[in-house]
Amino acid sequence: MTLGIIGLICSGLALLAGLGSLALAGITLLVSSTSRSTGVLYPLTVQSLVYTCAGLLGGGFCLYHSIRSLLGKPSHVLKMPPFWIFLIGYVVTLAIGLVLQATHQAVAFLPATTVLIFLTAIFPALTLLTLGMHLLRQARWSTTWRRFTLALTSGATMGILFASLLELSATLLLAAAGPNFNPACLNDPSNPVCQTGTKTLLIVLAVVVAPLVEETVKPLGVALLGGRLTSGIEAFILGMSAGIGFDLVETIGYISMGYSDWAHVALVRSGAGLLHGLGAGMVALGWYHLIRTKQRRFRLGFACWLYAVLQHALWNACGSLSLLPAPVGPAIQSWQLNLGFISFGLDELLILLLTIIFLVLFILIVRWLRAHYQEPMPASAGAADSSSGRSAAVGV
Repeated sequence: MTLGIIGLICSGLALLAGLGSLALAGITLLVSSTSRSTGVLYPLTVQSLVYTCAGLLGGGFCLYHSIRSLLGKPSHVLKMPPFWIFLIGYVVTLAIGLVLQATHQAVAFLPATTVLIFLTAIFPALTLLTLGMHLLRQARWSTTWRRFTLALTSGATMGILFASLLELSATLLLAAAGPNFNPACLNDPSNPVCQTGTKTLLIVLAVVVAPLVEETVKPLGVALLGGRLTSGIEAFILGMSAGIGFDLVETIGYISMGYSDWAHVALVRSGAGLLHGLGAGMVALGWYHLIRTKQRRFRLGFACWLYAVLQHALWNACGSLSLLPAPVGPAIQSWQLNLGFISFGLDELLILLLTIIFLVLFILIVRWLRAHYQEPMPASAGAADSSSGRSAAVGV
C-alpha cells in the first residue's frame, strides 16, 4: 500500500513536470519559427520534448499502474518482442540517416529529423534490453509490467533530476576552486579561452564526478523495490530498465546538440544504452545483494557498483582525450579517419571499440546470471502475491 501511494504521488509530479516541459517546447518552437536561432533553440526544443515524453508518457503509465496497485489488481508478466526486431529497426533508421547525411539532406525537414533522432536512441536501447531477456530465457525468473514501467520512468525522471543537480553542484564547487574557470568551456572545451586548468576540471567532471554520481542514482527507483525483488536476475533487468530510461533522455539530448551531423553522433552513441543499461543493472544487482542476501553481501554489492563506475569512467576518459595538454590533446583532436561518406576521430573510434568490449562483457555477465540465479518463480505477479498471502496491491 505504501509503495502504491508513493507511486501515485510520483506519477502526479512526473505529469506536472511533463506539462511544464510541453509548455517550454511550445515556447521554443514559437521563438524558433520567428527567428534564425535554430542552432541554439533546436536542441532545447528536442530536450523539452524528451522531458515531455518522460513526464507525460512515463507518468501516465505509472499513474495507471499505481491506481491498479491500490485497487489490488495484479500486473501481467513482462514480455517483449524478439531483440532482432529492434535491431533491424535501428539499422534501417541509421542507414536512412547516413544516406541523408551523404546527400546533405540530414536536416532538410526538422520534424522528420526529430523523429529519426528519437528512433536512433530508442531502438538500440530496446535491442539491448530484449537481448538480455532473450539470453536469460532459460533461467527461472519473471518480473511485471508494473515494475518495469516504474524502473524505466524512474531512470528517465528521478535519475536524470538527481544526477543533474549533483553534477551541477560539483561543477559549481570545482569552478569555485578554479578562479579562471570559464562556463563557456562546458559546451565547447576546444574554445581557445579554455586554459589548461579549466580543461583539467572538465576531465575531473567527466572521469570522476559523472561516473560516481550517475551510476549511484540511476537505479534508485529499483532500490526502493529491493525488499520485494525475488531474484538477482529481476534486479538486474529492472536496473537495466532504469539505466535505459536515463540513457534515452541523455542520448537524445546529445544527438540533438549535434543535429547537423546527427547520424554520425547517433552511430558513435550506439553503445550508450549498453553503458547506462549494464551499469545500472550491475548497481541494482549490488543493491539486491545488500538487501536480500547474507553471504558476502557487502563485498558483492560494492564490487557491482565499482564495476559500473569504472566502466563509465573508462568510457568518459576516451571521450575526453582531446582535453589533454599539448601536444597530445591537439594531436588527438586533429586526427581523423576519413571513410569518404563519414569520418571518425580517434576518441570516437575508441568509444566504438569500447562498445564492442562492453557488449562481450554484457553477454558474459548475463550468462553468469543465468547460471547462478535459478530461483523458482510463479507464472504471474498475482499468483506470487496470492501464494505468499499478500495483496497484489503491494506488488509494484
